[in-house]
Amino acid sequence: SVLVVRVELGDSLPTNSEEQLSASVFGNDLDPVNLSSQFKACSYGQLTFVKALDREGLVGDTIFDGVTTVSLPDVQTSSHHAFIRNRISDALNIAYNVTSPNELADHVMYCLPPGSMPAVAYGIVNSFITVYLNNWCTYVSAQ
Repeated sequence: SVLVVRVELGDSLPTNSEEQLSASVFGNDLDPVNLSSQFKACSYGQLTFVKALDREGLVGDTIFDGVTTVSLPDVQTSSHHAFIRNRISDALNIAYNVTSPNELADHVMYCLPPGSMPAVAYGIVNSFITVYLNNWCTYVSAQ
């Protein structure tokens, strides 16, 4: 399963809505070329990515259609991306009463807003997390 996390910071908001992110990763009959469709096609159906289960959080947070939004109003884009990444994980743990975001999905994609990191995307070796700068979360070439 995959969870897409749309991240809002105090001084920057992401370009894409939850609906747009869900379509770019899972298709939803809106985007025919997406993460899910391409892995399924390239593996001849042996590897499929499905949406994280819909879930209600403790304080009104929701996972719907494989996507949730984390708002960090006290964090700025000038913060180091590793600090931001850790704050996102902490927020998910609190919101959904888990000890690690991989309890919510096998793979978790953090979609950061513009200006929040110098790279376009990266993955952590032997981890369930990948991190993307804004629109790169929607590009199959980076997913």
